[in-house]
Amino acid sequence: ALSLGMLYLAAMFVATAFVPFAVTGGGFSPWMLCLLALPVGVVALHHSVIEWLVSLVSRVTGRTIGIEVPRWRESLTLVAMYIPTWILVGGGTWAVARAITPDASMPRVVFAAVLSWVVGFLAVPVPAGAGVREAVLLAASGLDGGVAAATAIIARVIFIAVDAVGGLLGAPVAGRRRAGATVGPLPGAEEPVVGPG
Repeated sequence: ALSLGMLYLAAMFVATAFVPFAVTGGGFSPWMLCLLALPVGVVALHHSVIEWLVSLVSRVTGRTIGIEVPRWRESLTLVAMYIPTWILVGGGTWAVARAITPDASMPRVVFAAVLSWVVGFLAVPVPAGAGVREAVLLAASGLDGGVAAATAIIARVIFIAVDAVGGLLGAPVAGRRRAGATVGPLPGAEEPVVGPG
């Protein structure tokens, strides 16, 4: 859950960076108000807050929760490492839109794409943000309705395919790790990761 929170905090940072480009083109959308959660998320990422939450959940459930809580600086570094991912997600969505129409504004489409993922994530009861992401892309991208809908659907299919390929490529590595094989050092680790056993 912590890594997912970091992932979407990075998305909020990217979307916030693109807000000036979005609003100059007349692209204000009420969906932008979701970005107000960014400061709350940054504060919630502080190790003292997370440790307090873990302690609370532990008391409520009566179970010991063994989780290593990174220091705030480490957490913010991890958030920063996710930023290129969101720029690529936005750029990929813009490439889809650009393939459909030459009128797709790169900053607005990148902004709308990343914002749509944030809103889809915050729409907890909606599985995978289905319909929500598409509505946000339509509202914030500046694209015509049909182009925005086609962009949203095609981009979603592409991202699902990329996830599937990543899963297929990653499964053997995960299997080797579970079997006790060395898979190489993780970023920042001094020693290779060895599975249990």
